[in-house]
Amino acid sequence: MSTARFNQTAALLDNGQVLVAGGDGAAALGSAELATPSTFFPPYLASITVTPDPPSTTVGGTRRFIATGTFSPGSPQQLASVTWSETDLSGTPVAQITNDASNHGAAFGLSTGTSTIQACTGAVCGSTTLAVGILNYGPLSATSQPGPRCCVAMAYDPVSMSTLLFGGNQTFDNLNYAVQNDTWQLKGGQWTQLLPTTTGNPPPARSGAAMVYYPAANKVVLFGGSDLSTQDFNDTWVWDGSSSTWTQIFPAVSPSGAALVGRRFDSQGMAYDPNTGTIVMFGGIALNNTTFFNDTWVLSFSPPNSWTWTQMTPTSSPSARRTVLATDPAGNVMLFGGTGSTGNLGDTWVWNGANWYQQSPAMSPSARDLHNTAFDPDLGVVVLFGGTGIINTAAVGFSDTWTWDVGTWTQVTPMQAPPQRYAFGMNYDGTLNAVVVFGGFTTGGGAINDTWELSHSP
Repeated sequence: MSTARFNQTAALLDNGQVLVAGGDGAAALGSAELATPSTFFPPYLASITVTPDPPSTTVGGTRRFIATGTFSPGSPQQLASVTWSETDLSGTPVAQITNDASNHGAAFGLSTGTSTIQACTGAVCGSTTLAVGILNYGPLSATSQPGPRCCVAMAYDPVSMSTLLFGGNQTFDNLNYAVQNDTWQLKGGQWTQLLPTTTGNPPPARSGAAMVYYPAANKVVLFGGSDLSTQDFNDTWVWDGSSSTWTQIFPAVSPSGAALVGRRFDSQGMAYDPNTGTIVMFGGIALNNTTFFNDTWVLSFSPPNSWTWTQMTPTSSPSARRTVLATDPAGNVMLFGGTGSTGNLGDTWVWNGANWYQQSPAMSPSARDLHNTAFDPDLGVVVLFGGTGIINTAAVGFSDTWTWDVGTWTQVTPMQAPPQRYAFGMNYDGTLNAVVVFGGFTTGGGAINDTWELSHSP
């Protein structure tokens, strides 16, 4: 700076410049200076890394970038003030990136192709190549598959490199159903029923359990659900993909609600929180279909085999409801909508490890219940699909697809989409590199058992 100072204030302006004002020198200072990324050269900055690398997004979608500077000496630091630019390699407008401080480093997909994304401070730059494609759902044709059902528990298991499915409510017609406790694996585009060897008994048959992979334990964790007849469950089980084994674990405390023990979710009621290294569970519904919960619990693991459920006491929280959770691009846990005592909801909340914070996006999906969400790391967004809601007093099923970036909902239009449905299974499959949708109910119809994958075509 022209004038040496300390105790100054600094603010990132909408145009990407940094305003430095006041402070102390030989005396109190009343001057101000501007730092412009294109001319400003931070001392000892050796290089810039742009992440994610390699990234992708869709036409009409958004991909957010982070510039990290490596200093010598010193540790890497995220750079708040850089100049972002894009170079469309095909010669046509593929992407546009913003330098606006309110949405710094966000690239918007304009057309299919590739674009070089660059971040510079002075003469030091870093770059990556962004691929912009089109989303498309495609049906999977499996020779065998689970029977038509809703309310399954589904999660990707990286140990066995497959999607795991457990239980659900298998419906034979509009009057007859059977709650299941079968275990299925989706691998290589084919469903296979597993006959696991177990410690004790396999989980009892249930509908609407929550299930998610827990990296710290290298296991898939299942909680809750209901037999839809006499009881809701609050037991916790883990799946070992290396030995195809279900094992019940017995933490000292388990989530429960007042006089009613256990709950079901009917979609994805848990998510992994990478910021805290725990599994987060929220809410649910009781057997009577009128009691909803809004408690928040976290499950932690300490080697070799110590599991702990802890009820959190956030100062702010979503209302009691049955809803779905997913890990968001910032590594937080987010939820959207669901249903509570007042009906279907359309609000968005984010959990930061201690509190829930309601979001205020410019646009959102319509209020709905029994939809599902999954984080797609290839696109860097949470994908929301389907569900059921009320429009003009009539029950409707949804087949729309939305993506959630940090603070922003965007509706996307894949080339084709699965038929409308609710209470279906959904997760990101790391082997298929695609979000997988299975089964559920159709509004005005019965249960289905088709499988779809949402892929990103360049």
